[in-house]
Amino acid sequence: MNAPSSTTTTPPSATPPRAGATTTTTTTPAPAGGAGTPGPNQLFQISLEQLRRGSPGAARTGLQTLLQQYPSSDLVPDAQFYLGEAYKQEGNAAGADSAYAAVVSGFPTSPRAPTALYKRALGMEEKGNIVGARGLLNDLVSRYPRSDEAALAKERLRTLK
Repeated sequence: MNAPSSTTTTPPSATPPRAGATTTTTTTPAPAGGAGTPGPNQLFQISLEQLRRGSPGAARTGLQTLLQQYPSSDLVPDAQFYLGEAYKQEGNAAGADSAYAAVVSGFPTSPRAPTALYKRALGMEEKGNIVGARGLLNDLVSRYPRSDEAALAKERLRTLK
């Protein structure tokens, strides 16, 4: 069986102009992410799938791309939160804490903010910083008293040694 042959033809626009001829070039602006680059929704979904599959590095790269290329997207708080999750899966506690802190400070009204604050407190506790963990848990209870995380924080405060 023979391999399929391919023929390459030069498009007319690639042909050099004749002597004395004038040419005009028209360009169409590329989408915000560039030609062929996924939009924020697609980047977010791809990144979440990578995270679920156990590929936090790939997820982190996609989320960072989303945050850089689409800083005004309504997905930014969620992307920032899941960036923390990717760092956590990679074992980078400092990166996770920084990402979670960015959710709380940059998007305090986001539904992700109380969860991010709770995860920061758990990270502090894991590092042995009980005073820091207690402070974050108290902050969570006072800032987000009706959240599910506030109930968890209250319970955690009772058992925190």
